Amino acid sequence: MTKVLVVCSRISPSLRRQAPPPDLTLGAIAVSFTGNPEGPGSVGNFEAGCEMVVHADVAASRAEISLDGSRFDNAFADRISGHLEVLLGRMAKAPCDPVGRLDILTDREADTLLLEWNGTDRRLTDDVCIHQAFEARAAATPEAVAAVFGEESWLFGRVNSQANELAHRLIDLGVGPDVRVAVHLERTPDLLVTLLAVLKAGGAYVPLDPRYPRARLESMILGTDCSIMISSRSLAEALPVRVRHRLLIDELSGRPGIRQENPVTEVGPENLCYVIHTSGSTGTPKPIALRHRGVLNNLVDLNTRFDIGPDDAVLALSSPGFDMSVYEFLGITLAGGTVVIPEPDAGHHPASWLELVHRHRVTVWNSAPPLMDLFLDFVEVAGDRRPLPVELSLTGGDWVAASMPARFRKAAPRLKFVALGGATEASIHSTAFEADPSAPWDGGHLPYGRPLSLCQPGQVLTIMRV
Repeated sequence: MTKVLVVCSRISPSLRRQAPPPDLTLGAIAVSFTGNPEGPGSVGNFEAGCEMVVHADVAASRAEISLDGSRFDNAFADRISGHLEVLLGRMAKAPCDPVGRLDILTDREADTLLLEWNGTDRRLTDDVCIHQAFEARAAATPEAVAAVFGEESWLFGRVNSQANELAHRLIDLGVGPDVRVAVHLERTPDLLVTLLAVLKAGGAYVPLDPRYPRARLESMILGTDCSIMISSRSLAEALPVRVRHRLLIDELSGRPGIRQENPVTEVGPENLCYVIHTSGSTGTPKPIALRHRGVLNNLVDLNTRFDIGPDDAVLALSSPGFDMSVYEFLGITLAGGTVVIPEPDAGHHPASWLELVHRHRVTVWNSAPPLMDLFLDFVEVAGDRRPLPVELSLTGGDWVAASMPARFRKAAPRLKFVALGGATEASIHSTAFEADPSAPWDGGHLPYGRPLSLCQPGQVLTIMRV
């Protein structure tokens, strides 16, 4: 009959050290395993410098874990002893299995990890599409500011009517559910109008960053089978790729006979809303097709989770070809907030970002960590002592330095810092970790976080807060 060791733990003052041993790697735990004949609880001189000592008395089916009280608390000790007890029990039941395949979680931990933390099956939206949620917002607050660009403010009513004009033109050209439309535009309010127009027509937009190499852009257009491309006069000659129809956004507005009412199409939540490409870091960029339901669920989840509403504004810094831009143009406007778009001439320098943040009271920062790092570097060097109005920082797309929340909080005293994670295929973000900017971090990166809400039939949460 196989015996299983009964494990107990204790915090041991006798293991405390004046200084770590010279060969101890920072963050590692030095462990000593012994079958000390004096019995569990005896700490010999040979264990000096260890942070954990495991004494095993096989004859008594007992083991004791002693931990350095200067580094660990009782809760950690109990967790470690519970893991060891579970592991030993699994080893007894499956003696031939490699240890690496054996589970160490207690039943309570397994329930927390697999059930409680993943209990995200709440549905946040009605059976509507992204553009329909925007139409409801525009109808409720047509005079609210949807976008700011330079000295000009674009109201929700204006954005919606111009998007309708373009959408009807696209429908006349054959755009319908799941038809891909290439969008080759700089970051301006026209980009917001065009994205909405493609969605209103029932199609899926394919964003093309004008700063990408021409060969890459042409490959993206051909690979997604786009027959229509929307561009502008300034970019008309930059991408001479063959498409059936090329529309220039700055030549369409105000044409006679163009309808401005919201189009009625057969597009639904399960249809495509955009096709966005991966970065191509492992080779050729791959097109990823996303549906309305998942993307809208993600946008509404973020707005609801962090109480983003009509009084908020975000600075549009992300490339149109990067899926964090979806929140900047569509997510914030669905909440009734404002997207602040830097002008191309000065929009790539953090000095202009700082000026826009203060002038338009930007409350939401949304960017990849490198842009955030660049911005904070400038704020620290410039010595601008005005507190930033930013109240929420959303970052993703890369690992986030653990020191970043505290750095940002120094400049923005009311800041809530959230690190987001997830693959492009997962409708932008799938996990979130809210960091405590006041907590000390000795280095490394922030954890990946817990799951965001999964889109499933069931509960419905209101999309719009006026």
